[in-house]
Amino acid sequence: MNQPKRIIIVTDYAWVIGGASKVAMQSAVALAERGYDTYHFSAVGPVAKELAAAPVNVCCLSQPSVLDEPNRFVGAQKGLWNREAARAFARLLSTVSPDDTIVHFHQWTKALSPSIFRPVLDQRFRFVVTLHDYFMACPNGGFLDYPTTEICTRKPLTAGCVVCDCDPRNYAHKLWRVARQLIQNRLLLASAGLTDVIYVSEFSRAVLAPHLPAQLNWYFVPNPIQAERTPRIRVAKNRAYVFVGRLSKEKGGCIFARAARRAGVPAIFIGDGEERQQIMEANPDAEITGWVKPGEVYARLSNARALIFPSIWYEMQGLTVAEAASMGVPSIVGDRSAARDWVSDGETGLHMRGTSDDDLTAKLVMLQDDTVLERMSIATYDAFWRNPPDVENHVNHLEETYRAVFSAERN
Repeated sequence: MNQPKRIIIVTDYAWVIGGASKVAMQSAVALAERGYDTYHFSAVGPVAKELAAAPVNVCCLSQPSVLDEPNRFVGAQKGLWNREAARAFARLLSTVSPDDTIVHFHQWTKALSPSIFRPVLDQRFRFVVTLHDYFMACPNGGFLDYPTTEICTRKPLTAGCVVCDCDPRNYAHKLWRVARQLIQNRLLLASAGLTDVIYVSEFSRAVLAPHLPAQLNWYFVPNPIQAERTPRIRVAKNRAYVFVGRLSKEKGGCIFARAARRAGVPAIFIGDGEERQQIMEANPDAEITGWVKPGEVYARLSNARALIFPSIWYEMQGLTVAEAASMGVPSIVGDRSAARDWVSDGETGLHMRGTSDDDLTAKLVMLQDDTVLERMSIATYDAFWRNPPDVENHVNHLEETYRAVFSAERN
């Protein structure tokens, strides 16, 4: 057999809370609709309505996440090794055959813990891991020194890494994450248990590859975008520049706020977070909407001159940039993030240099030229719809990956 008939999707949440859980749910539903015997295994409920309504075998343990566990000691212990999750998953695996089943891991750092890999290895199931973040290599998941917002170049788990107080919470939490990383690596890397991984951008693969085993099989499966083709937005009639996302330091919101004020252009922030006050101080004329429903995000983007994505850390993909492109809205993206993979600099948008306010200011001024802006709008719209990264194409890529994993010789 060179392809599975059964697919087990594994992720922390049974509902959408971030990109990984959304991709896991979308792919489970789409694979089931293609006729695969599909399972969705998770720790944290409630179960999303879309998942419950689909022909998917849903197994949710209804556990709290590590951070939501009332007893902090219990939460810390479960985050290192969730025995209940491992036992429940072992029971599920015992009901199916490894000869026609593949297990697809999306996320385990919020609740399931590295323990979830133990029964898969013990029962010799084929499995693949989507690298939605950098936790497979970096203890804090971002290759970022959060207190300084500097990119971290230390080798993970060396003495220099362990003593660095780089965690967004505190140093004790960093040490806990180091412990989790050591457990994970012993299971997956030191034992050669991990052989097949999915990467979501060329940028993220380039960051991760030097820190992972050389013999890994890498498969490119970009995350899907839910976008309906509508006429291209005539962006030149719009005035405001729009930021979408969490208002946190590594996202670069203050850089945009300062640059917009200096360029004399309207700035709208869709989202919320700990930097709200600093952003308002940097640009009192900026509008902050707070979090809004997905439909309203699209409505706001349709009135945007451009999307500003000034992230100063190694973002994995930057899906908002692709969503904007589907409407013909070009983006200015930070060159430190994988979002730059979506943007051909000078053609479908612009790359912002590092953390430079001056550079972003200059690029905002550049896009005040209607002719330049419309040229980029047409280019980004055409590029997106030439090969749209929709759910159908995503599942096509997944099927190719599953066949490749099943065709490989097993030890």
